[in-house]
Amino acid sequence: MLKKLAWQINEVSPVEIREADMAVIFQNGGKIVIKSAVNPDSLRGEKLGGIVLDEFAQIPEVTWAEVLRPALADLKGWALFIGTPKGRNWGLKLFENAKNRYNWEAFKVPTAITEDGTADTPVIGSNNPYIGVEELEQTRQEMSSEQFGQELLADFGASQYQVYPEISQEAHEWRGPVPEFVSYHGGMDFGGDTIGAHKSVTVISGCTAKDELIIIACFKQAGANVAERQYNWTIEQEMKLADVSRALKRPFEAPIYRADKSQMVAIQFMRTSGLSVWPTKGGPDSVNEGIELVHRRAKLRVEAEGGNPKPKLYVLKGVPHVLEDLMSYRYPEPHNDGRVEAKNPLKVDDDVADAVRYMVEGKDRGPIGDPQLLYGSLIPRLS
Repeated sequence: MLKKLAWQINEVSPVEIREADMAVIFQNGGKIVIKSAVNPDSLRGEKLGGIVLDEFAQIPEVTWAEVLRPALADLKGWALFIGTPKGRNWGLKLFENAKNRYNWEAFKVPTAITEDGTADTPVIGSNNPYIGVEELEQTRQEMSSEQFGQELLADFGASQYQVYPEISQEAHEWRGPVPEFVSYHGGMDFGGDTIGAHKSVTVISGCTAKDELIIIACFKQAGANVAERQYNWTIEQEMKLADVSRALKRPFEAPIYRADKSQMVAIQFMRTSGLSVWPTKGGPDSVNEGIELVHRRAKLRVEAEGGNPKPKLYVLKGVPHVLEDLMSYRYPEPHNDGRVEAKNPLKVDDDVADAVRYMVEGKDRGPIGDPQLLYGSLIPRLS
């Protein structure tokens, strides 16, 4: 499409088309370049007058926040974000913020028009001149409601691929006063030193007498010397907790942290520096087992007759990253060719979710799995 436009311009003013560079160069020195946003570092180095991000919800947030946005500053450039929602990830945050920010605009145009605007009623119109109402209605009947809502109704709330669809700000944000804790627990995930690398994360929670885990602090950073920064932040949090315990005249026991057993070098660094960090159990099903433990805590349940459903996992109001990252944590979508994908979440901005899983695993892990495998050695004696 870009080449066709360039050929039309070429009839008036010479245009150079560089196939290898995916670029069109104009006679006045201006240019349009098409690039992949998979690797943020590949987009560095130029002052940009304007950018178009296609399927922006699939692009890592760091690509926009730390690479492309600064590149627009010198020329006061513009940005256009287009695409399909991918659940409640950073794309939703950007869309909602744009409605209230100066010099921003936000638009949502669903492909299909249904009777009541949801996927539960028939299609009565189309905003796409190439797709008719009959085709859209047939698609609606063949797809799940949530999948149709996301792909054709521009519904950010679609959750068919969310790992934790039950988690919400309304249900899992702790808004009351901070209670007294009987113990502290933590999870750690270790990333890399480059901006595009996975983040290093520490989450710390307190456990109440009612066995409620409330996440009270979260560290999430990448870049140079991130291990030292993560360690220093964690020590500072422990000192604050110790001060609170002294004020309440209670003994203080530092949090016990869990981290992925495959990251033993980082675990040893933290342990030799004075933190109590221990490896997770690991194993071929450890991810799904840990997710199940988080599900159990995140599930809303009624504890007393007439009471409101409540979870056993909360995030203290004002703690950054945690709720947002848990709500955007997703499974991969099915392949068009029918291949079966392993039921493991996407390795995209999953660092906080991993740290929370390790933390909950350290607190709650018990015998989960096939009883034949777990208790196989006992069965002959029981029989």
